[in-house]
Amino acid sequence: MKTIPLIILVLVVLVTGCIQLQVPEKPDTSDVPVQPSLPTEEPTTAPVITEPAAQPKPISPLPAAQTPATVTPTGTKIVLPEPVYHLTMDTETSEDGKIISYSKGASKTTKLLGKINNAWNFDGSNDIVTLTDKRLQSMNEFTIVIWIKPGDLLKRAHIFWQGDEDKETRAENAGNGWGPQQEMHLSLGDEIGMSNYKINKLTFYVGDDKNNLKVSTEMNTREWQQVVIIVKNVNTKPTAELVIDTVSRGVAGASSPIKRDKWGTLRFGTAGRSGQAGDSDRDYKGSIDEFAIYDRALTTNELNKLCLRQNSGKPCNE
Repeated sequence: MKTIPLIILVLVVLVTGCIQLQVPEKPDTSDVPVQPSLPTEEPTTAPVITEPAAQPKPISPLPAAQTPATVTPTGTKIVLPEPVYHLTMDTETSEDGKIISYSKGASKTTKLLGKINNAWNFDGSNDIVTLTDKRLQSMNEFTIVIWIKPGDLLKRAHIFWQGDEDKETRAENAGNGWGPQQEMHLSLGDEIGMSNYKINKLTFYVGDDKNNLKVSTEMNTREWQQVVIIVKNVNTKPTAELVIDTVSRGVAGASSPIKRDKWGTLRFGTAGRSGQAGDSDRDYKGSIDEFAIYDRALTTNELNKLCLRQNSGKPCNE
């Protein structure tokens, strides 16, 4: 009878040992698949693929779409032609060193007084600048651009002049403005008869002993202004248009060609000779800057663009 309880005790001990051996196995099996790290890794990878990375894509086309809008106010790109002759008034020489052949009295202003850097100042008494260029004598069509700042509006005076110089005698055959000689000039005042003229005017004139044309307009300011002269068909039926600060001030024409075979050099500040005895009001008083000649008629768009460039980006007619 004692062996039976002994056997039962042994069985109890074995069963208890088995239970103790299996208990540590449960944490082992629970540690191995502790791959709950997988769920924690999924949120970490998901944010990497989030949409913010895709959102910048539609932003890039916006600046590209805005660029073409800055072409020009008219929507077309305007490329200005180069002048065939350009005198900046900043220098007395060009590449060939022969822009100015003669000057007397005219002085350079400081950069603060010029329209663009320096200008030339004329005191109204025998100041003159003579150029070597004679291409206006042969062109059938041309545009002249010049900036002027008049110092006196109460007398007639030649801003620039070209015509019959009568080089040998400098006497009666030389042009002095609005006469029967071959000549062209931009002048203050408007000649309406012998020693009779209108003040506060700006006038362009070109003519010979038979044909001439003249465009005259009001001139009431002594500030800088851009003056443009557009001449067409000189060899057939000439026309001339006078434009101030991009605004047309009138057009005139002649029925026949105007002779230019006796024209000499182009000069600023005076004519080929003085006026009548005791008449000293042919000499210009004021400043001149940015003189240029183009070998064709410039368009309205080109003149507007040129004025913007020369007027610090501001329209000239405001």
